[in-house]
Amino acid sequence: MLTYFNRLVKEGLLDPASFTQTDDQAVQKFVTGKSFVIMTNTQEIQNMINRMNETLGQGNFKVTQILPLAGPKGGVIAGNRLENGIMISSKAKDDPNFPQLLKFVDWLWYSEAGQTLTRWGVEGVTYQKVNGKFQLMPDVNYMNLNPSGTKSLQKDYGFSGGVFCLLYGGPKDLAESMMTPEVANFENQVNTQRKLLPVAPPVPFTESQREQANMLSQPIGDYVEQMMLKFITGVASIDKDWNSYVQQVNAKGVDQLVKLTNDVYKSSKNK
Repeated sequence: MLTYFNRLVKEGLLDPASFTQTDDQAVQKFVTGKSFVIMTNTQEIQNMINRMNETLGQGNFKVTQILPLAGPKGGVIAGNRLENGIMISSKAKDDPNFPQLLKFVDWLWYSEAGQTLTRWGVEGVTYQKVNGKFQLMPDVNYMNLNPSGTKSLQKDYGFSGGVFCLLYGGPKDLAESMMTPEVANFENQVNTQRKLLPVAPPVPFTESQREQANMLSQPIGDYVEQMMLKFITGVASIDKDWNSYVQQVNAKGVDQLVKLTNDVYKSSKNK
């Protein structure tokens, strides 16, 4: 991997500043046509297009989302356990209103009515149904879905906020209701053309084990990141400096970290 990216730098295909530049610098290069690809949130696509209409001229460019590139393992994507979720304090169980609290949480996050409210707001005020599809009211905007709207669904009405709005779950039509056609097409391509890898197995460290793991992993991680940048940009030579790099990683206790992680995993996997 490092050899491949180093080759991209040598051939002028990868800007060495990609690793150290600010977001603003990266965006400025992209919207002025000086870079070809950028990593960002899907809702930023329209913002990019708006800026490129000014810098490059409407019709002189095309912006689209590309699938995660396939590597030696084929077309795969990684998943994780932490995306949207709810934690309730253990103290809540002692509250006389605990059953009502659970009912409210269940309605707010998991019912179609609750998800519709937190996402779209109030029918006739912030949205309307047109031929069975959700549509913002003419004066309301959200993520450039209705650019002519003068009021914000989030700032003025308090809906579609990341705290209470579960963006990815629920019925398919509701989950896709706020996607632009480009984003919906991308989601469909990922679901049909990419395989989701199994989630990494859990390693439930105790507090003392986690502290020990952090003491080992943080300096190792910092060193590895520094050396990755040096290998990619050519400051360090993969041919000449690799063995020294491996020795340094070993000296920083990588074997201890691997053993600790495996011991905890093996001791807990059958529980």
